[in-house]
Amino acid sequence: MGQGKSGFGVKIGVEMDPIGTPGVITRIGGLVGDIPYPDLSHPETEATEHGEPVDDYVVAGYTARSLFKFSVNFNYNDATHDHLTGLYHIFEPIYNIPRGWQITGPLATPGGKINEWLFSGQIQMIQKKSAQKGVQSADVSIRPKGAWWIDGIKFGVAAT
Repeated sequence: MGQGKSGFGVKIGVEMDPIGTPGVITRIGGLVGDIPYPDLSHPETEATEHGEPVDDYVVAGYTARSLFKFSVNFNYNDATHDHLTGLYHIFEPIYNIPRGWQITGPLATPGGKINEWLFSGQIQMIQKKSAQKGVQSADVSIRPKGAWWIDGIKFGVAAT
């Protein structure tokens, strides 16, 4: 079965065994389509006083991240997809603990100085789909948590 191509060289990796082999990242095979990075935002609250002619907003001092979503051409023969060692395995409640995730874009450099995101997260959802024509696919959503690194710079920590 042919594997789809990911969005122009993007690679996604996961720490498959964060307890037994922490820090060892395994690339997920069969990425397909555009790979959107998580949105970063500062939540806002509408704070217009009664009788004011113009609206006013307060932007929160913390950063919120959206789910990290990606798709794969699902292949039972791919050890990064299956229920024994892959995405379905680490989705099981007993194994779905926070683990390291890595996104590297095109032209990424070794050591994460250019085009690399690292964060902890858990699988929030896997939805496998059987196409009427073509190959099976699966959509995967990861809930990021804690601090994260973008191009070697740490984000999401309290100011000192």
